[in-house]
Amino acid sequence: MYDQRIPRGPLLGFKDRGYRSWIQRICTQPVDRLGGKRDCPAAMQDCGCLIECALRLRLFHVAGIHMKAQGLHLSIINAPDCQPGGVVYSRAMGAIETEIKFRVADTAALEAKLSSIGLQLITPRSFESNVLYDTADRSLRSKRELVRIRSYAGRWILTHKRVPDSGVGEDRHKHRVETETELSDGTALAEVFLSIGLIPVFRYEKWRSEWSDGEGHCVVDETPLGVFAELEGKPDWIDRVAERLDLTPEERLTLSYGRLFDLWREQTGSTAQDLTFDAVGIEMPRAKSE
Repeated sequence: MYDQRIPRGPLLGFKDRGYRSWIQRICTQPVDRLGGKRDCPAAMQDCGCLIECALRLRLFHVAGIHMKAQGLHLSIINAPDCQPGGVVYSRAMGAIETEIKFRVADTAALEAKLSSIGLQLITPRSFESNVLYDTADRSLRSKRELVRIRSYAGRWILTHKRVPDSGVGEDRHKHRVETETELSDGTALAEVFLSIGLIPVFRYEKWRSEWSDGEGHCVVDETPLGVFAELEGKPDWIDRVAERLDLTPEERLTLSYGRLFDLWREQTGSTAQDLTFDAVGIEMPRAKSE
């Protein structure tokens, strides 16, 4: 049932945020816990701790914020020690994401080659929208971490990425510790982020299709900067598939889309702030059925 208290308007709350006041009123109420310990409001707690707790819990399988107890989990609002009960989704459960990118000159030829070497299309071409969140002083970026809300193929996904404990983020491949969970309502989570001081700092979008052979994945991305593909899997799988695709070492990239965007802006002098088709001035590609 439609509820006016749920932010249903602009995607991820980029415009009118008048409805934030209700969330803020909840977040500024101290709560007494068992043992007499008094929790301070979320607005007074360290944002990094709150991000950590949010990502450690499978909290977001709730259908929006309906002014009910289950709408906002208390461990998000009051979590100074980051020791909540229930199911934990911790960094220890995060997998090491290993990947490379490469530019694609001929999408049809690449897809034919992927099919010929045993990869199958598992997700047809679908639009993907991503928003990165950080504190106003970019504390996550300074630690080489990111928090992202993604909308893709009818799903919402929350992702946290960081450099591995070894400190090696890039060698001949790119490596990140990735922890993610599926959401039921990314717009509602975006409002929670705003209420605890996390703001949208970068948007990027693309049309993506996914291929797999059961061992690794190849995604083909139509971006405002051109078409790129990513190979993701174990290092030996990446190297084997890259060789079968006739990729030279010089063609293999470990740069993020954010860094590719920065380099493009330096080369072109563009003042675009986001890697979206509209911001870059490129006509949005149409769905195949259009």
